Amino acid sequence: MMWHPTKDAVQRLWGRRWVRRVTYVVVAGASVITVAPWLATRPAVVHWVLGRLNTVVQDETGLPLFIGQIEIHPTFGSLMLHDVRLGGDLLTVKRIQVQADLWSLLGTTPRIYALWIERPHLRLTEAGLASIKLKDRPLRSGPLPQFRLDFLSLTDGEIQVPAPLRGIPELRYQFEAKATGRGPNRVRVDLAGPLLSLNGPGGWEKGRLDLNGEASEKELSLQEGYLRLGESQIRLMGHYQMGKLPATDRIDAHLTGVLNLAQASRWRGPSRPSFVGDLEVAG
Repeated sequence: MMWHPTKDAVQRLWGRRWVRRVTYVVVAGASVITVAPWLATRPAVVHWVLGRLNTVVQDETGLPLFIGQIEIHPTFGSLMLHDVRLGGDLLTVKRIQVQADLWSLLGTTPRIYALWIERPHLRLTEAGLASIKLKDRPLRSGPLPQFRLDFLSLTDGEIQVPAPLRGIPELRYQFEAKATGRGPNRVRVDLAGPLLSLNGPGGWEKGRLDLNGEASEKELSLQEGYLRLGESQIRLMGHYQMGKLPATDRIDAHLTGVLNLAQASRWRGPSRPSFVGDLEVAG
């Protein structure tokens, strides 16, 4: 019987150790790519993931976590959570979508390509704050973990304090935010809050709050912060840098604005003398 030369060549090639190793890796990788997306979308697997996530979050914060629906697409590195509730109505989010570099999650610098958060609503009450039980953790002595976030979009956000709370008046704040990564553990943030309402001594006062700057693990730079409430407004620019030794942190700030004296008198209380006019502030 004649042995075909092609078969002989294949046999010699398979006899090489590195060829067998490469083949095993390719087959294993193809199996993972094929099986992992199917496995990740099975109802039993999703139910187990949600249960485990709730256990971890409740153990760390004391707050129950509810997720109405979860979508996992390992092939595209994306995850989507619908109807998220933390601590009942303490924090609710309509949708969270994450797109990440899955291979980086196994390394030292995880990378998130994009994070979209839609309609987060934070409702602060005495009962809600009292239910928070953060787990004690020892102070970190080493460097912080490195993390990259390329893009963040937060839309239709709202913070509500339905009743006076620990010195904070009843308020409502609607905002949107965007952030872009500037490297590991460093982002530039732009926050626009066109609707800020506070229920003060003279009734509801309206304004806005905007912030834009950069943040990293060792410094915080505020290019501009703008607050307007009623007839008063202030602008703040500043920079904070953490020192290498305790009590060596550095803060530089510059503030300008206009304070309406009649408005300030109302906030100080009826027993205080009333003033009129505006006071320009700079420092």
